Amino acid sequence: MYTGLTGNVTVGGIIALSSWLPMHKDFPWGGSTQQPAVLQCHGQADPLVLYSFGFMTSTVLKAVVHKYQFKSYPNLHHSSSPEEIQDVKSFLNDILPAT
Repeated sequence: MYTGLTGNVTVGGIIALSSWLPMHKDFPWGGSTQQPAVLQCHGQADPLVLYSFGFMTSTVLKAVVHKYQFKSYPNLHHSSSPEEIQDVKSFLNDILPAT
């Protein structure tokens, strides 16, 4: 997330799974030349990256990123589920150009 939102790079989208912005209070917005779409997914039972950290990140990002989605999954630990994989697939289908 950090590089895609602040770096001097152009990316089509960011998929952030079980993650958070540790520098959320001092995040250096505006470095990216084009704001990418962001999908953030987080399990509500994640014992490694607490859901509260992911949710806090979602409140920061949805206020700044125009094309932002936050998906949460009950009973999901620090892993993946078929529902999460389907959400990632849908996000990719939405942002990737047709071939």
